[in-house]
Amino acid sequence: MKKIIFLLVVLFGLLGVQILNTYGLFESNLVMVTEADLAKFHIKVNGKQVTTLDNRFVIENLKIISDSNVLDGRVAPNTSFYFDVEIDPMDTEVAFRYDITFDLSVLDNPNVVFDNIQEVNGTELIRTGEYTYTGIFHLDEIQSGCRDISVRFVWNNDDNHNDVDSQAFKNDSLLVHIPVNVKFSQYLSEEIVAYSE
Repeated sequence: MKKIIFLLVVLFGLLGVQILNTYGLFESNLVMVTEADLAKFHIKVNGKQVTTLDNRFVIENLKIISDSNVLDGRVAPNTSFYFDVEIDPMDTEVAFRYDITFDLSVLDNPNVVFDNIQEVNGTELIRTGEYTYTGIFHLDEIQSGCRDISVRFVWNNDDNHNDVDSQAFKNDSLLVHIPVNVKFSQYLSEEIVAYSE
């Protein structure tokens, strides 16, 4: 019995020495890179350099889409109008995701409604929230430069709303204030989940 206990103590001692040697081997072989360059992340939105990854601005003037039933430069029910969001990746060195969110609660006229958002080249963005739309700038696309996103609204005609419509845009200017938030994050090939109501 004493011999068995002695053998067990010796075996456990040898096992402990082996574990310490293995740990020491890994510990001494650790290599740390301490001078790695950080990738650049420089982006402009509508010509202004973003200083944070979460940016808010207000769209104040919308551009009118010509309609054969309305004089050029005039606004009326059934008119469509839009604004553009230009994203310039500049010299960014990582793929990134952008989420554009609109605050449409500021629209006074219930007949002025959001219609469509897409890149000017026709690529649709993915709807990821009630009023949030997401796009991806892949690394190989950054070299091609700016991306223009067109946000379109339509003023639906409602004959029961004529009194209010006659007061809206009475100076023929589409002066509205639509808060827009653009959020940027590095894209790591994660799945973009579409919004479902």
